[in-house]
Amino acid sequence: MRPFLKKAPNQCAHNPFGTGGPTDTLYTGVVTVARAGTPAQLTASSTPLRWGVWIVSESTAAGSNDEVVFVGTTDQKPTYDGTAAPVSTGLQCEANNPVFIEINDLSDIWVDADENGLKVSYLAA
Repeated sequence: MRPFLKKAPNQCAHNPFGTGGPTDTLYTGVVTVARAGTPAQLTASSTPLRWGVWIVSESTAAGSNDEVVFVGTTDQKPTYDGTAAPVSTGLQCEANNPVFIEINDLSDIWVDADENGLKVSYLAA
């Protein structure tokens, strides 16, 4: 057996930290941006994280990937001004393209979108 494949007691191949490691708690959810231009918080409750959060926006129409979501933090909330040439802040992400953000509290993440009703899914640890 190759040395890098050996597992120590109480460890699994996917979590080298074993029991009590950073992936003990996973948080998942879906947030709907009800109105474009009005940022939505992923969760209102303080949710400490060890690693960060994966975020992906869902396409609203079959085969359509032209929707855009903007991701920011409490200190720099994302915005979308609704114009053809938008003035926006935050990380711009296209539909169905996940991004990872290293952050220590899930409640610090805010999202906005260029369309009403866009859904944003997240997975955090």
